[in-house]
Amino acid sequence: MPLTSNFNQEPSPEKSETISGEKLPKVEKKFFKESFRIVKILKVLICLIFVFLVLYFFWSNFGLGLRGRKTAWQAVFLSNGQVYFGKIIRETKNILVLQDVYYLQVTQEGGEKNVQPQLSLIKLGEEPHRPEDEMRINKEHILFVEDLKPDSEVVRIIEEFKKRK
Repeated sequence: MPLTSNFNQEPSPEKSETISGEKLPKVEKKFFKESFRIVKILKVLICLIFVFLVLYFFWSNFGLGLRGRKTAWQAVFLSNGQVYFGKIIRETKNILVLQDVYYLQVTQEGGEKNVQPQLSLIKLGEEPHRPEDEMRINKEHILFVEDLKPDSEVVRIIEEFKKRK
């Protein structure tokens, strides 16, 4: 059998199909089907990545601590023993932002040991250095966060303080 080159020969009609008016060999048709399949897979992957990024953005910026209760009062307990009361307005992966912030200050009248310490609720911003009424707390220092009930003693005192201002 003599060796001949197939480069100049037309593909046989039984081994080709027409796409866009051109005759293509079955090998090319198979290539097109596989490339369309790859494109579909890439589209699905891109959609999944997009959904993941959107969910990650919302989770990291609005976090689980908010629980959709931006108007509720929370108590934030820190690892140094300090407790802050306020409203969580934003939460990211590393930071919790608290607004309308109050904290407890312990004072002991006189030097006597038997005297009960007095607790005062202090509004952030009333200090001599006049900080803004917003705290960004590193989550590494937060032990836990509690939602305060509307009939809480702390909430009652805060509401009375806000009425006087």
